[in-house]
Amino acid sequence: MSDNKSFKKSIYMKDLLELRDFQKEAIRFLYGNPKAILGLPTGVGKTITSFSLYSYHKQVHDVPNKYQLLFVTEKSLVPQSTEDLLKFFELEYHMIYGHSKKKRDEVYKEFEDELTDVLFLNYEILRNDYKQIFEIVKRQGLNNIMFIYDEATAIKSRSSKISKIIKAFTSNVSRSLGLTATLSKGRMEDYYNIMHNLNIPIWTYRKFQDNFILSETVYWGFLKNNQRSLGRAKGKIQGNTVTFFFNLSYLDRAKLMMKAYPKGAIAKIVRNNLLVLSVKLQYASGQRFLSVSSGKKTHPLTLFMTSDDKTVGYKNVTDFVKGTRKYIFTRSKKSVASELPAFSKKKIILSEDKETIQTLQMLYYETKVPNFARINIALSTPEAINKDLSEDYISPKINEMLKLLTGSLSTEKVLVYSHSRQVIERAYTTYHNHTGKDFAVITGNSQFDSNEQRHKFWEDSNINVLFGTDSMSQGHNLQNANYIIYLNLPLNSGNYIQTSGRISRIGTEHSNLTLIHLLYEDTADIDWYEMVHRQLNLINTLNPDQIDEGLLASDVTETLDEKDIDTFVRRSLGNRRKQYVDD
Repeated sequence: MSDNKSFKKSIYMKDLLELRDFQKEAIRFLYGNPKAILGLPTGVGKTITSFSLYSYHKQVHDVPNKYQLLFVTEKSLVPQSTEDLLKFFELEYHMIYGHSKKKRDEVYKEFEDELTDVLFLNYEILRNDYKQIFEIVKRQGLNNIMFIYDEATAIKSRSSKISKIIKAFTSNVSRSLGLTATLSKGRMEDYYNIMHNLNIPIWTYRKFQDNFILSETVYWGFLKNNQRSLGRAKGKIQGNTVTFFFNLSYLDRAKLMMKAYPKGAIAKIVRNNLLVLSVKLQYASGQRFLSVSSGKKTHPLTLFMTSDDKTVGYKNVTDFVKGTRKYIFTRSKKSVASELPAFSKKKIILSEDKETIQTLQMLYYETKVPNFARINIALSTPEAINKDLSEDYISPKINEMLKLLTGSLSTEKVLVYSHSRQVIERAYTTYHNHTGKDFAVITGNSQFDSNEQRHKFWEDSNINVLFGTDSMSQGHNLQNANYIIYLNLPLNSGNYIQTSGRISRIGTEHSNLTLIHLLYEDTADIDWYEMVHRQLNLINTLNPDQIDEGLLASDVTETLDEKDIDTFVRRSLGNRRKQYVDD
């Protein structure tokens, strides 16, 4: 295994499997690292590489006890992972997909009795059965177990239950490996979280923050009455005063009036029941500032104020990359470019009609959006969220989608993406109503089994379109398609890489792939497009050349301040936003 020429197959590999040079390099690197991350780009065989690594360890360590593998992935990806194992390896396996407790116990017993080599689990099962599984692992002998978990970047919170479970396994078994095509979804914290879950002791989180994070203090206001929480808003700081904007649409608009609040807190009601509350910083968290009266009923409101440190940038990126490199195996898209098709991108800028613009103006207050993700949903997908729109209403985006699918792309295999399930439901319903054609869909809805839908898209020559959300974006082999229509962009650059990677995979017969972005003119769509591509540039800095050049946009400006929510709002509300704030 010292070099590629002398690299021999393990006894568990089938003749069909021919490892590529970068996969052999990965196996050599990972073989000597008991805790590591395999960060190969989408579509170049991470799963098969990890199975190959396991097969070499099994060949060496299978005596006197069987050397076994626990493989954890998203539920929708379990069937496809087992297909890869069955196709390329002579190994016995069991998978737990959605079985009853009785059936799961039977599978666990066979694993404990060493009747199977590999046990496939999904994260939900691991969360529910981890105590039982961990006890089996301890009885088997921690040195006889390898633990691999897929989509490692998806575990975002170090304090979450699933993060603690993953760390319990990685801290105790002989070898552990995290798989991801996107080491970061636009944040350096994503890298750190993977290291944390693998129990790789580079820095404490405090040292990580001090050395690499640029942050600022952000103030939050939590407004509650006696029964329920009414909303959360980010404070705008001017001097020693923080101003919050709350929507009070649950109250009677005509009778709304202010009633007694302490000196030092300034509150007023402006149009559309928008409560503007200004608080001096010397007021501590938990102070009661005001009550609101509506008619005969009094609705006492309490403001709770808190603060946290928000990441606004990064520093010492080169030092971070040097510190993590020995634990991560990555290869750039360039190094495997000869085996993958080239990307091209096309932006279609659409004007909005009057009805849609009115919907945008109303939705900002109805959804009480405090963050980028919700703003993108609210401002770029009004046709799905607004309940007042008729079933017959076709937005400019879906109308353009229909033109493409019935025109220039009518004979092509096409993926249609939105991060909103509501948008996708409206898109495939409209497509079917206007064409009468069948389609495939992967949205995470139990009505559509993702594995069945994937096979349907591959095998049925009459189905040319697969509609999907983020549930489609991870792990699925969809390289029979050569177009993706983005009704709106994913909520971060990592999901954008994953979604685009469904069609850019080894085994594709296409030489060119096209990503079509449908963007509303002069709205948050344009800002979001630019923000996602700036995140791509950060990822490219952390791992040079990992991102396909075709995904990087050359037309992205650097003028938008991503900290300023108002920038997004002004794009869609125009001058109306100013009058709400200044009144």
